[in-house]
Amino acid sequence: MLPPLPATPKPNLWLFPAAAAILFWAFYPTLDWLITRWTKDSSYSHGFLVPLVAGLMIYLKRDSIRSWFSQPQLFPALGVFAVVLAMRFIAGGLLFNQLDAIALVLSIAATVLAIGGWTLVKNCWQGLVFLLFMIPLTYEMEQNVGGPLKQMATLGSTFLLQTLGYP
Repeated sequence: MLPPLPATPKPNLWLFPAAAAILFWAFYPTLDWLITRWTKDSSYSHGFLVPLVAGLMIYLKRDSIRSWFSQPQLFPALGVFAVVLAMRFIAGGLLFNQLDAIALVLSIAATVLAIGGWTLVKNCWQGLVFLLFMIPLTYEMEQNVGGPLKQMATLGSTFLLQTLGYP
């Protein structure tokens, strides 16, 4: 006779708001920098929508969300939190806000791993990766990538307008 299959653990959903409060407290300066950048720089005003769209991506799969939870993975999550701590230490020393913002996204992923296990991470990875689009590019990347893209867009739109007969 085969042994019975292990039951899926009942998720402790109350841990998510508690973890969100702890992450908010820990990353308050980073969130303040992100919100300031989103409000002052029109190139990054989409930053307010990115967490909402990431949440919507996860919410649309809600019919089977209870089956997403597996055994919580505390030790791998602690390893990710150790990497996050090192990233925050480096970001604080170099005043590198983008690295701190990436550490925020990694902290969210580690929290998901610690609460819901690998199955939850596997089902939420699209939303977690999408959160990276809320992080502004560094000045060098913005100039080296954004400049040529703006030039190509200008040339393309000029060509299109002239093709349509507009001077």
